[in-house]
Amino acid sequence: MQALGGKVLGAAFAALVIAAPTTPALAAVRNATPATFAKVVSEAKGGDVIVMGPGTYADFRIAGRAFAPELTLDARAATIVAMQVTKSEGITIRGGAFRLGQPRQRKDTGQEVFGAAIRFDDAKDIKVTGATFVGPGHAEGAYGEGNGLHVVVGQDISVEKNQFTGFRSGVVITRVKGFRVADNTSSLMRSDGFQVSKSWDGVIENNSCKSTRVRSDEHPDCIQLWSRPEFPPTSDVVIRGNRMQGPTQGIGMFNHVRKGVDDGGFDRITIENNEVNVSRPNGISLVDARKSTVRNNRITTIDGARFQAKLRTRGDVARCGNFVASWGGRAGIDEPKC
Repeated sequence: MQALGGKVLGAAFAALVIAAPTTPALAAVRNATPATFAKVVSEAKGGDVIVMGPGTYADFRIAGRAFAPELTLDARAATIVAMQVTKSEGITIRGGAFRLGQPRQRKDTGQEVFGAAIRFDDAKDIKVTGATFVGPGHAEGAYGEGNGLHVVVGQDISVEKNQFTGFRSGVVITRVKGFRVADNTSSLMRSDGFQVSKSWDGVIENNSCKSTRVRSDEHPDCIQLWSRPEFPPTSDVVIRGNRMQGPTQGIGMFNHVRKGVDDGGFDRITIENNEVNVSRPNGISLVDARKSTVRNNRITTIDGARFQAKLRTRGDVARCGNFVASWGGRAGIDEPKC
């Protein structure tokens, strides 16, 4: 357990809760260890840099903090287990080795439920860059569990130049306005590499996925987006320059009608210049889209696949310059240049 202001906090989390935003002050470099980190963060001000020394920082929470200019956590020497950031803004995390915490058990089924190596709830102006996220599926014979990085409700979220391996899903973004997911690598996932739902105004570019390891009935995608009827459709998203390889689907943007209620489709989506070399049938799918464009993508099917990887669109979708390789006697596509 850690102590803050003389009060011993529970083992689950060392909570850092301050309701009022931090006022800007002269920036400082503050050194921290696992034992002192809670106190150092509680005293930090906008513009400060906290250098996290070697060691394991487990189950801590930053809540109710607003930093302007941003607070930087230099975590390059640290191992961080099950971090949570709640109702906070203006935080940049550089480097760090992130891991899952212990699973909890569902009361109704007793099933183990894994969380995320780092989770953001109701967060704004957040950047995570240069970090390594390692889940249980990195080991031979083990399958991925939990998520690497999970955002639930946010604005202006940036996830760049990180490595994700061995989770159920690498990056999960839900109900976020303004996001950038770029230059990340995803490997040994059990399901999706990058998953975005009910979100708007985003860029997903120059990421890579490989070596998916399905356990049972997963339908993995390197990149998957979806909408739900209780929120505006996922919209204004650019997906470009990504590379997908192996036993997965490429880019999946599907739409469902459930008991007569339409999920809502997608608005103003651009999918361009992606390389898809996969074994599953949905190389790229964009269904029930409006004012959208799919162009200059290349889709091929890997050797030994059971299905041809295809390009599928439905709705108001402009297409040009896409190439789908023929496979197993089935014709491909070579569209006119844009």
